[in-house]
Amino acid sequence: MENNPFKPNSLQKKISKNSTKKKRDPANSKAQKSTWIQNLILLTGLIGLGSFVVSAEWLIMELSLSAFIPRTILIGLSIIFVLFAVFALYSIIGFKKKWLKILILIVSFLGTGINWAGFQMIESTENMLNLITAKTNTQQNLKSTDAHANPSDSSVNSAKSDSTFQIDHELIDFDSSISVVLSTYVLTSSEIEKPDQLNTQTVGIISSLDPEGYQNAIIQLEQSKARFQTMEFDSIYSLASALINGQVDAIIFPEQYHANLLDAANDQNQFNALTTMSTIIDQYIYTVPMPEQMKNPADPSRNITEDPFVVLISGSDTYGTIHSLSRSDVNMLVAVNPETKNILIVSIPRDTYTEITCKKNPSACMSISGLKDKLTHSGIYGIGSTESSIEDLLDIEINYTLRVNFSSLINVVDALGGIDITVEEGQEVERFYANGLPGVKAGQNHLDGERALGFARERHAYLDDDNQRIRNQQIVLEAILNQLFKPSSLFKYPDVIRALSTAFYTNMPIEQIRELIHFEISHFPNWKLSAFSCTGQGVTGYSPALNFNVSMSVVSKDQLEFARTLIEKVLNGEEIDLSEIPEFEEADFSEVYVAEESEYKIDKKVD
Repeated sequence: MENNPFKPNSLQKKISKNSTKKKRDPANSKAQKSTWIQNLILLTGLIGLGSFVVSAEWLIMELSLSAFIPRTILIGLSIIFVLFAVFALYSIIGFKKKWLKILILIVSFLGTGINWAGFQMIESTENMLNLITAKTNTQQNLKSTDAHANPSDSSVNSAKSDSTFQIDHELIDFDSSISVVLSTYVLTSSEIEKPDQLNTQTVGIISSLDPEGYQNAIIQLEQSKARFQTMEFDSIYSLASALINGQVDAIIFPEQYHANLLDAANDQNQFNALTTMSTIIDQYIYTVPMPEQMKNPADPSRNITEDPFVVLISGSDTYGTIHSLSRSDVNMLVAVNPETKNILIVSIPRDTYTEITCKKNPSACMSISGLKDKLTHSGIYGIGSTESSIEDLLDIEINYTLRVNFSSLINVVDALGGIDITVEEGQEVERFYANGLPGVKAGQNHLDGERALGFARERHAYLDDDNQRIRNQQIVLEAILNQLFKPSSLFKYPDVIRALSTAFYTNMPIEQIRELIHFEISHFPNWKLSAFSCTGQGVTGYSPALNFNVSMSVVSKDQLEFARTLIEKVLNGEEIDLSEIPEFEEADFSEVYVAEESEYKIDKKVD
């Protein structure tokens, strides 16, 4: 049989078979794939390590510039970063174990994320300190410190958002300007929740108090698609009454006059309605130059981490912006001794009958300087007047001031996810008088910002009235501090920093704040906290600031002396014992002046 030349013989079949096997050798394909994976891991590892090194460098630089972290910790952190980088590089290049390389890769990217998060946290903290302590760029301020900001500028004024109103702090020079706020109120029972829901309704105004401010507030409402007609009134009392009685659907109210309403308010009239029966749907905010005589520089201690000092915490009764002139409703003195690690908080009733003074510049409160009024009215003339009046009342020196308002409390508490407080038996509140929200029960209570505010302001539910309110304020402050110190607060850091940025303003130099943070991180001191609240006895007296009789509170002289002695002991490094509070004398009402109604005339009639 002849061989077919086209038919492969056995040898050709074998060669062909071997050739096919060679082309499809799985071992060879696997080796190529393995090499490709190793190269990818190597490249990704080098990228991850490079990112880690860069982020670590930025973090160390930011920590160094901020001066928050002690040098020894910075050096130790730098050494750890270098050792990890060397080990990671050797592992990626020298080791053949893929699992180790993948582990190094994951750790590098995770470390990069942590470093950048740390960098952002430090930068945010630095920005916050700049906002609450020092001037911002002068050129940025020109737009808002002209007498009235443009209402169409959304960076200065904005519509309602999440029940609070914000103003861009980066646009304002807070060292040399004050804010003026005009709020648009509607009844809580009204269906109006936003400006654009004002449709052919009537809005009450009193434009004679601030013609240009009212004009711009109206323009801002109209730009929010509100359509309404205005009705003029001749006093803040008739304006507030018109809203409550349904004569108008909304009112535009200048907040600097809110104190007058609250002082005239009682259980028989309606002048507390703007905080108990109404809601703000819009605010127009502008700034004006602060009078030179109202500026309040600090009296700093020489070495804040060694020398004792006193801080005045002044809480205003305003919403919206912390830099409005308003009453000083919360007055807490915080005496700190860094050497003995003692902190003492002394609270003074807001209605304390005392002499109003302005030692740093007498012209700041020239109209009532040297006259006696309730302490809260000193805030109308600037925080320097409150500081001076308390210094004279207790015969002490205050080094720094810290300004906080009610909006601050809401923002900080909400940023922390609420606070937990304990209410004693007999101190329950069914519904808060200040804002009408559900009150607190005996035992543990979790409060959001609005309810925390209601608790801090509550006095009508207690026989002890304003004295219990002071204790409530201390409870809220302590709860906020406890929440801030919890590890879980780190996950809320951006929100907390944002809230703090708009919550406080202090004349403590930023360098000294950095020193305190550095001191805290370096030593982790075990602070010993003590608190004492002065209590007063109620009386009616004449208010020169308001020109009519209002409720006052007289604190006995021996109680003021006891408070002064406690502060002096802390500053001198002595231990204090508050386990037993002595019995104090009755208050002396002989110096309280009560004016005859014929001596003043004021429109407080409620229709």
